Amino acid sequence: MIPWYLSVPRDTNGTSCQAHCFAHKNLKMSESSSKKSKKSSGVGAEAVAHSNDELNSKDVADQDEDEQSKKERKKQRKEEKRKRREAEEAKGEGADAVEESVDVEKEKKSKTRDEGSDEEKKSSKKAKVSETADDEDQKEPANDPQKDTGEFGDLSTFEAAKAVFPAASHKMFDSVTANFKAPTPIQARTWGATLAGKDVIGIAQTGSGKTLAFVLPVVARMMENPRKKKAPKGKAMPRALVLAPTRELCTQSFEVAQKACAFAGLTATVVYGGTSRSHQLKTLQASTGVDFLVATPGRLMDFMESEDVFFDQCEYVILDEADRMLDMGFEKDVRKILSAATLPNRRTLMFSATWPEAIRSIATEFLSKTAVRITLSGEKLTANARIEQRVEVMDPRDKDQRLLEILAENKNCRLIVFALYKKEAERVQQTLQRRGYKVAGVHGDKSQSDREAAVAAFAKGDVLILVATDVASRGLDIKGVELVINYTFPLTVEDYVHRIGRTGRAGASGRSITFFTEHDKARAGELQNVLKQAGAPVPDALAKFGGTVKKKEHALYGAHFKRDPELSNKTATMVSFDSDDE
Repeated sequence: MIPWYLSVPRDTNGTSCQAHCFAHKNLKMSESSSKKSKKSSGVGAEAVAHSNDELNSKDVADQDEDEQSKKERKKQRKEEKRKRREAEEAKGEGADAVEESVDVEKEKKSKTRDEGSDEEKKSSKKAKVSETADDEDQKEPANDPQKDTGEFGDLSTFEAAKAVFPAASHKMFDSVTANFKAPTPIQARTWGATLAGKDVIGIAQTGSGKTLAFVLPVVARMMENPRKKKAPKGKAMPRALVLAPTRELCTQSFEVAQKACAFAGLTATVVYGGTSRSHQLKTLQASTGVDFLVATPGRLMDFMESEDVFFDQCEYVILDEADRMLDMGFEKDVRKILSAATLPNRRTLMFSATWPEAIRSIATEFLSKTAVRITLSGEKLTANARIEQRVEVMDPRDKDQRLLEILAENKNCRLIVFALYKKEAERVQQTLQRRGYKVAGVHGDKSQSDREAAVAAFAKGDVLILVATDVASRGLDIKGVELVINYTFPLTVEDYVHRIGRTGRAGASGRSITFFTEHDKARAGELQNVLKQAGAPVPDALAKFGGTVKKKEHALYGAHFKRDPELSNKTATMVSFDSDDE
């Protein structure tokens, strides 16, 4: 007999009837659940819609209430205004009289205010006229050095100047000034103050004779007061220190100081980078000692850190071209050097072509309160009015041909050609040499001995053409330079002024020709200002570039120089080399 669970009937496909029953049952259950879900979703949607209708009705009601409240407030304000008007009308004629008197007083006050404003406008106009157009001319701080009032006498002649110099220095004075007719204005104004024991700030244009302005009185005072204590053997303790930004400027100051010290029985030496350190060290450690030291800040700091130079007996510190030193990033070194000269009666002399805020800060910190400031050229750099300036706007490709034309027109003329880059200067020099010209060159790729030889040949007249970069724009004091050619315009207008200042020195006249191209148009406005201040003509082609002058954030790098706040708290590390030729 077959068991009952095996006797399930099957359809023709072999599927059991029981399986069909289960499938049918499941289908009915799914249909019923879907119907329930639809009903529930319908009920939910109706509830949401009902709640939205209630919210909308509430919003409408709130809006109606707001409008009603606004209307009520308007009515209240109108009612209050009406009551105030009635109360004012009720005051009568007495109130009107009071109001009229008040109006009269108001009119009187307004008239006085108008008169006062007119007077203020007139005074402000006068003040504006008296002010300079320079943006850098700021109000001087209360502790700013006092301006020279002429209390130290008129030293406009050598006879008058010699009378205030110590008698022991008269022979030295006569020897050094023998080839000059009269003192320059900066010399005549600073000699008396320096000899009187004052700290001095001299602001004068380039080529004005600043070197003699500080060398002669300092050497004279050193002659009058000999060294009281000898320096230890092998250690340099100068009595006078001159800081200058470039080697060429150091060499110029050293030559003048050496001539003056030779008549005074004193010794002078110079130290700067780019030449043998060991040779300079032997000179510093000589048995005769060093009385007058001329140095660049970098090389001097090197000798100070190696404890070969001390300033315990330093009586005078002179900053020559102080603005240029700060522009070149020597401010930190200058402050360290000034702090090392600790004699209580030390005198500080600062000579600069401009009077920027950085120079004022150092003057306030390191100069005495009785320091005297002599300003002859204005507090902003200006060109020498004795120099005939000419600017030629041209295509860069026409420079070589125009240079040859100018040289052909100025035969037997001693002139300097300034280029911007070292390779450019070398190329110009070789181009002129191929054309048969005798040319000397000065730029950073040449050794110091080659640079000195080139300058010496140019000064003697063996070579009439000197091609140089801006390393020669300051400190190159050669008589008889008649013409300066700016083959390429410099990066700053300050360098332009110093370039053309190689001519027209010591009261002489000179000429300058500047090639200006479209690549230089960013400096067009500044150049136009320099030309106008000196009374030189401004070419129409230059004026077409516009007269806008961009505000500088740094004297040397312009708006491109910005301080990184992340680097403000970091310090640099000095790397020292053992080579003698560092």
